[in-house]
Amino acid sequence: MRHVGVSHFTPAQLEALASRLSQPLVTHPVELHPLRLEPFLDGTFDQCVQ
Repeated sequence: MRHVGVSHFTPAQLEALASRLSQPLVTHPVELHPLRLEPFLDGTFDQCVQ
């Protein structure tokens, strides 16, 4: 396996998966929509900035 990417994972799901991989995740696209506020509230965008 050369690269791993995921989509629409919560921060907890992303951390759980990353802790079990031998290489880092390289992508995690997040939906940005004014009517879908979860990424703003659940730490997803904060995690992307880190």
